[in-house]
Amino acid sequence: MPNCTTFLDANAHNPAKPALIIPSRDESCTYSELLDRVSRVGRGLADLGIGRGERVCIYLESSPEYLIAYLALWRIGA
Repeated sequence: MPNCTTFLDANAHNPAKPALIIPSRDESCTYSELLDRVSRVGRGLADLGIGRGERVCIYLESSPEYLIAYLALWRIGA
């Protein structure tokens, strides 16, 4: 079953392809940039002691930051 790790890693071969397009901010984010952001947030969360099996609430509006936090938590197993 596909999960976020599969999604991020499967697109690593095409790092310049847009992963997120944010019209309201006139921004976009490539798969390489998304993977980098997700990895950095994941490391930060792990440094705070959050790990596999932990329950975490993300209190954000629907936004790119929400997606990055969600994918980072999924990637570290929380």
